[in-house]
Amino acid sequence: MAPFDGAAPSCGLYSSELGSPSIGIDTLCECLHIANGSDQDRTGILELIAQTLSLEIGDRAFDSGGRNPSGISRSIDALGLRSSLLTVILNIMIGEDQASTDCLLTMGLRERVYATAFDYFIVAPQTPTQAKTQLKNDVDNVIDFWHAVHQDSKRLTKEMFSLADASTSSISKDDLEAEKKLKTFVQNLHLLLLLLADEIERLRCWIDPLDEDGARVDPVIAAWMEKTFPGINKRKTIREIAGLAWDISPQVAIHLPDRFRTSDTWRVELQALIRMDPEVVEYLSDALPLLLGDSAFFKEDTITHILTWERCPVIAALSLLNPRQYPHHTVTVQYAVRVLRSYHPNDLLLYIPQLVQAVRYDSTGLVSELLLWMAGRSQQVAHQLLWNMKTNMFIDEEHKDPVLFDALTTVINKIIAGMEPSAKRFYENEFTTIWRLTEISRTIKCFPKGHKREEACLKALAEVRLNQFTYLPSSPEAALLGIDYTSGTPMQSAARAPFLARFKVKLLDSAKLEKFALEDTSNPLDIEVQHYSWKAAIFKVGDDVRQDMLALQLMTIMKDIFDTSGVKVSLFPYRVVVTAPGRGVIECVPNAKSRDQLGKQTNYLYAYFLSTFGDEQSERFQKARRNFVRSMAAYSVFTFLLQVKDRHNGNILIDSEGHIIHIDFGYMFESSPAGNISFEPDFKLSHEMVMIMGGSFDAEPMRQFTALCIQAYLALRPYREDFVTLVSLMLDTGLPCFRGRTIQEFRARFSPNLSDREAANYMRRVVQNCFLSKRSKLYDMVQYHQQQIHY
Repeated sequence: MAPFDGAAPSCGLYSSELGSPSIGIDTLCECLHIANGSDQDRTGILELIAQTLSLEIGDRAFDSGGRNPSGISRSIDALGLRSSLLTVILNIMIGEDQASTDCLLTMGLRERVYATAFDYFIVAPQTPTQAKTQLKNDVDNVIDFWHAVHQDSKRLTKEMFSLADASTSSISKDDLEAEKKLKTFVQNLHLLLLLLADEIERLRCWIDPLDEDGARVDPVIAAWMEKTFPGINKRKTIREIAGLAWDISPQVAIHLPDRFRTSDTWRVELQALIRMDPEVVEYLSDALPLLLGDSAFFKEDTITHILTWERCPVIAALSLLNPRQYPHHTVTVQYAVRVLRSYHPNDLLLYIPQLVQAVRYDSTGLVSELLLWMAGRSQQVAHQLLWNMKTNMFIDEEHKDPVLFDALTTVINKIIAGMEPSAKRFYENEFTTIWRLTEISRTIKCFPKGHKREEACLKALAEVRLNQFTYLPSSPEAALLGIDYTSGTPMQSAARAPFLARFKVKLLDSAKLEKFALEDTSNPLDIEVQHYSWKAAIFKVGDDVRQDMLALQLMTIMKDIFDTSGVKVSLFPYRVVVTAPGRGVIECVPNAKSRDQLGKQTNYLYAYFLSTFGDEQSERFQKARRNFVRSMAAYSVFTFLLQVKDRHNGNILIDSEGHIIHIDFGYMFESSPAGNISFEPDFKLSHEMVMIMGGSFDAEPMRQFTALCIQAYLALRPYREDFVTLVSLMLDTGLPCFRGRTIQEFRARFSPNLSDREAANYMRRVVQNCFLSKRSKLYDMVQYHQQQIHY
């Protein structure tokens, strides 16, 4: 499972299809057009379609006529094909309404067409993964379907609802009842038109993120919206729409707040509907946050419904352990722990910092039991827990945490006491080796920076021997085979003395690594070493790397979202592990140099690109620039959201393929150099960066960069509360980046109450404000004069 757990959409129009869905749809549409000339053929094909399309919307039928699951994919990849198919069927049906075709057949098929259309909206809004041209074609198909539905809604008459046989349909023969049925049906279609119009506008933001082509909803749709829903954000209108959607399908209803972000009333109304009948949606994990809503619910007896609720994602479960988000209640804690125990411990590795902090609020003891359960099922999980707990027992290197010290001491002792002899030997070997390696940083600190410190580093490293099976904490898949004793290199810092060392490693999966470690003969030389590699790590003493761990945890999740969503941007979340108060191990970024190091070779980054990758028109340069643009966009959004500061050229790397990579996150959120004055802009976009991207704001590579920033930002916005949960659980650590308004300001940077188009325009303004910011240049100048960091 990926670090960020989420369901990946299926690809074809039909979930079970392995081939191209467009072939089946194109063929079916052609058959429909051909059949349009023959009454008998038309009737036959309509009967076939009626048997194919389902009356189900999610898990609820569109009417009481029964269920006929068709298995049509809800993936956004199939939206255009779905819309095209339904448009063709509707257009034929409109003609059939005037012909002698059986009214029951056409009305039954009409219900199935609209049920199939609504069924797409039972999932949260999806990030489009199609290429731009394909997405534009898909949106055009949705627009065509919108117009077909709109025309159909105007052609409906009460006679259509009164002619059908009541014994085989829910449509009544009674005239008044038919009028009522017609009114309800039209209201349903208006809701569908609203959802389609919103989806069209949302997807246009991805087609034209810079809003340059005037890509708006067409005049007919805009006029209809203005006439039908003039007060879309008024409480009465929202209540009516929410109630209508709930009657059609609660699965459609619960995602309305995700689609219409500009008013919090959507969430309030859905919360009320869910609390009136929670059993209806208890199988939907997405409905849980709406059920919990505010603190009042935690005082009601209905809170026990949570105990039978569907399993939610890991981060949603973590939020229930955080009293800042929800009142502490035994029932919610029981549910959260049950959910977390349903995941494999390896799936929880990424969230160890928050799980350890949750012990702070663990009045039931259930969280401590969860940690013991995790440690008992994986040695590497146990090690990561122990390193983290041994660190968080303390506020800093000298002071105990008054809340966590005793509680974590108890958990630590129980974990160690419960180890089998082989597991305990593995633990002692690992922790002793890493402690000795990290201690070198303390040993060399007393030597002056330069040759003497380098000599001391090599001497201390030569004294470390690998006689037992161990691995790198920052690369737990890397079993240590040996040390490159010539690699010990003190880093730039004068105040502290981190150093780099390189190791010969064998890459193993978790199960195989633990198998080797727990065997009696655990000498690393016993491992088959025909295929090995080299890994470098940095060891630090006197520096709290927990803040870096948090930043890189959030970066890992962002990368997973980008990869899953198909947003073509690049992040490299290297790994950091805290091993004791003020101690940590940091994974080295391979094949990369800092901009400061490159500055000693050439004054300008653009000149470095030319000398390294060739002429600007060459394929190598174009590929490197593309990598630079994509990574610049990802890191720009990341550093903006986290407000990462201290972006001098010693903290910015360029790798051998042209990617930019940010390191060192000692200043973020509410902390910044020079007394937290937030002097630097939202992200760094200096002159030399712009030169690589075309040299001006209107250059094509720069336009691509801005568009990617917007798309990355739009892709992350739906996960705002997940990021808030992870940060919120860390607030009581006392890390310097937390100064009182972290969560409010962090949440606001996601622009939660803006539509996607408004959010896209907002992100574009952020880019414009950072473009060639004088504050970035002034900060680089200061760092050059203070630390001789080139710029």
